[in-house]
Formats: sequence, C-alpha cells, structure tokens
Amino acid sequence: KFVHGDGELNRVEKATQALFAGDLKELDKPMLLEAFSEVPSVKISKAKIGEATLVDLLVESGLATSKGNARKDVQGGGIYMNNVKAEAEDVVIKSEHLLYQSLLVLRKGKKTYSLVMFV
Repeated sequence: KFVHGDGELNRVEKATQALFAGDLKELDKPMLLEAFSEVPSVKISKAKIGEATLVDLLVESGLATSKGNARKDVQGGGIYMNNVKAEAEDVVIKSEHLLYQSLLVLRKGKKTYSLVMFV
C-alpha cells in the first residue's frame, strides 16, 4: 500500500481472491497473465479449438504423464478448468471454455497449475 497505493492493493487483492476462490473471469487479461507468469505454460495452435480434448491438454501441458493418467485424474475430481471442476474427460475444448478467446487455466489438485495459450 505504501509503495503502490490503494488502487494497486485492491487490484492485487481481487486477483488473489479470484485465483483461490473465485471466478477467473473477474480478472482482466493483463492481470490474469501477470498472475500466471510463473506458472508452466504451453502454446497450442488456435486450429486445435474444437478438436483438442481436456485429456489432450492435460498431457500437452505436463499436468498428466499419459492420457490414461489424465482420465483417472478427471474421474477422481482433481482437475479444474478456469477454477471449475472438470466433469468429463472427453470434453472437447471450445471457444466458450476460453478466457479472452485464447487462454485456459488448468489446475490439478489444489496447487498445480498450467496456462494453455491458444495462438
């Protein structure tokens, strides 16, 4: 607060709340990218939107070592897409799943994140 002021403090508090308990859609794109700047990320072609499944992305992002492992994680309830629990492993990633038409935050368990960027 002393260094950056009230506005920046409120912005960071909002980001923290969205990351750990809220809706990531509340964050603007720069704040979302800043919040996940230290998280492993993977770039995937936009052509894969509508083709790639959640299982595919879990493997490509490194959150799962195999498709079988990814399926088990989803079935066990430990996978989240944009902080929403994934209900089915065969879900095809569509534009409505993405934040800002290009970003998908995957989480395994409580603390393991990956940012998928469709470019």
